[in-house]
Amino acid sequence: MLKKALNIIAPAMMTLSLKYQFGIDISGVIIIVLYCLLYKIIASLLNKKIDKGIIIISLIFSLNMVIGKYCYLNMYNKNNSFVLGLLNYKNIISIIGLFFIIISVLEYLLTRIKDYKFIKEKNKLNNLLLFLTTFVVIIIMWLPYLMTFFPATMSLDSLGEFKNGLNHNIWHDSQPVIHQLLIMICCEIGKVFSSKIIAPIIVYTIIQYTLLAFVVSYSVIFVYQNINNKKVVLFMILFYGLVPIFGYYSIVMWKDIIYGAFVLLLTIFTYKLITKEKIEKIFYVKYYLVALVCLLFRTNAIYMFFLLLITTIILYKNNKIKIVILYLSVIISFYIIKIPIFNHFNIQRSASAEYLAIPLQQIGRMNYKNIKLSSKETKVVNNLIPIEILKEAYDPKTSDGIKFNPNYNSDYFDNNKSKVLSTWFKLCLKHPDVAIESYFISTLGYWYPDLEDRYYENTIIDNDFGLHQIPVNNKLINKYVEVAGDYKNPIIKNLWSIGLYVWLLIISIYLLLKRRANKYLISYIPVIGNLVTLFIATPVFNEVRYVFSLYLCSILLLLIPFFNEKVEKTDKSNK
Repeated sequence: MLKKALNIIAPAMMTLSLKYQFGIDISGVIIIVLYCLLYKIIASLLNKKIDKGIIIISLIFSLNMVIGKYCYLNMYNKNNSFVLGLLNYKNIISIIGLFFIIISVLEYLLTRIKDYKFIKEKNKLNNLLLFLTTFVVIIIMWLPYLMTFFPATMSLDSLGEFKNGLNHNIWHDSQPVIHQLLIMICCEIGKVFSSKIIAPIIVYTIIQYTLLAFVVSYSVIFVYQNINNKKVVLFMILFYGLVPIFGYYSIVMWKDIIYGAFVLLLTIFTYKLITKEKIEKIFYVKYYLVALVCLLFRTNAIYMFFLLLITTIILYKNNKIKIVILYLSVIISFYIIKIPIFNHFNIQRSASAEYLAIPLQQIGRMNYKNIKLSSKETKVVNNLIPIEILKEAYDPKTSDGIKFNPNYNSDYFDNNKSKVLSTWFKLCLKHPDVAIESYFISTLGYWYPDLEDRYYENTIIDNDFGLHQIPVNNKLINKYVEVAGDYKNPIIKNLWSIGLYVWLLIISIYLLLKRRANKYLISYIPVIGNLVTLFIATPVFNEVRYVFSLYLCSILLLLIPFFNEKVEKTDKSNK
């Protein structure tokens, strides 16, 4: 009886969800044809035993789309109730309709993909020759971006770090000291070749551009060694060469680019660490150096590494003691650098507001929506930042308006942490709907795929140094780069979409688990850990550069479940 009811109702809800969620106005004969088609799909679906994992993923994705769109449309709304607004009949129909659409697609695709085996080719390519070919091709495919924006693109952050490096003023860890040190070295090298201010930027761009192409080429070789299929290699080269994020980001002066490259290396090295039966001492040294550099290039990366340590202890059995010692040596070295060495050189710590983005945004939204506070709560918030100023400074998309506001009192927080945090916690308990709404909005870009936002820099911002771009003007090349960066184009927009890549990551994890390769989940932790830190303390609701490592690792993580038959055989033998 239930199946018959669903067979009739589900197609109608699927049709309506297309209208409510995507604005597709379907009418007349098309509705009848679509309904009949969906009726057949649902009838076929209801007669199958569907994997629980697919059901869960489909439910998550449908909730993701509806809640995400609601938050996106209402982020500046001061009056609505989040829960009551979300639970209107259109949203409920959309959740159910999208669930059936997504489960139909995933059931068809994933049941076929999970047992797929790549055809291994007998004639293997020479690794060195393949690496050099890939490296040269990638360098050439990124050239249009370098020519259009020569010698680099620079944001306000980039300019601040460049200024510090130029003046040898790198003694503050609001930006990673190692990155500022690299810029300082580039400044010194640049001076050797030219007295022009643009010379250090050229040196930096060459180093980053080459490093990124090198690591990407290394990942292609690594995949080929495990799958041995030329079509996969060709696809990876085209992916890295043509997807615009890599070309745009190869020439921007951001710490996140080099950090992302080292996360890709760390992911590869972690996979090797847990799959090698015998590990050479030199590999431990390489892993240690890659991991340590990775942690030093991102302030919050240490939390990712702690998650890696915990996951390894839980999921891995062989050589566990050696690996735990390796991880602990990285963590200890990191803290030796961050505490005694930084203290010795009087390197200043970053402000506490850097770690308070989510709580500040939640308090800010409560005041933005004119929620009445008690006298004690008012006093605490006013001491942190005057409420009237807070209302004006609050921006749903970023915490910068609050934490960089001249009226924000960081000293008050540093001296009254428990009082401020307990006030924030009590406010969240008293107004959970606003707290949840604020959290969803603050993290929106990292899970909701359908955003329109600017993702990249394409200039050197106005500055006092006389820095400016000297493009190689070519109309065809400029047009190509312009189209690649057109985030309003639906195809291009999805290539930049963080949420879409997070969805692919979830599907990859599902495939990994279905192929009974649970312990290989450890190699996903560098990327997952980076995402977790953003979900805990992101300062911006959607910042592609913060998850550049996700883009770099995406193809690798999608292919790991299919790495040679050793994965399945090993797990079956262990079983």
